[in-house]
Amino acid sequence: KWIVCYEVSNSPPIYGLYDVRQQRMNTLFCSQPSLLQYKFSPMEVLTIPARDGLPLVAYLTRPLPRNHHNQTEITPPPMIVLAHGGPWEERDYYGFNPLVQFLSN
Repeated sequence: KWIVCYEVSNSPPIYGLYDVRQQRMNTLFCSQPSLLQYKFSPMEVLTIPARDGLPLVAYLTRPLPRNHHNQTEITPPPMIVLAHGGPWEERDYYGFNPLVQFLSN
């Protein structure tokens, strides 16, 4: 049996117990169950060419459409850039990020 973590960009991580023989997964718990009632934005992976030709990986999270909140889209939302101090040891990762979800929604 394995303990596994299922991670996506628009939901908190969910942990489960995977039975290899039966090939079945049983959910153990969600890391933040109170957040499961909300809808979050998915993260997109972008590759941007740098001046030296090397690819830069970036992650983009767009706000949910306003009609999701029973409003109509009027103006584009502002852009927020979360820069890090890389390129070594400090970097962003694909996955659920509460701060990014707060800022984008």
